[in-house]
Amino acid sequence: MKKPFAPPAQKDPKLAPLVKAVIFFPNGNTAAVDHDGNQMPQLQEAWFRLYVKFLVENGVDPLTIDFQMPQGYHIRAFKTEDGYNWHP
Repeated sequence: MKKPFAPPAQKDPKLAPLVKAVIFFPNGNTAAVDHDGNQMPQLQEAWFRLYVKFLVENGVDPLTIDFQMPQGYHIRAFKTEDGYNWHP
């Protein structure tokens, strides 16, 4: 049975009104920027890593999956000290 989505608790509620945009890059990364165009590294997490975390939480081993990136190339996940990353 699928778990209901629960957004993570905000660590710093003062950051929320500062975010103007979030950009999803085709390489799996993201950028969060404030209203002055400055990056907000504390709110930037690669969308690829977030999805892999979602897979793991739902019992799927990301090491067994062939991922296709938006540009069409295929990648594989690998385990790191703090989670997962990817390589072609």
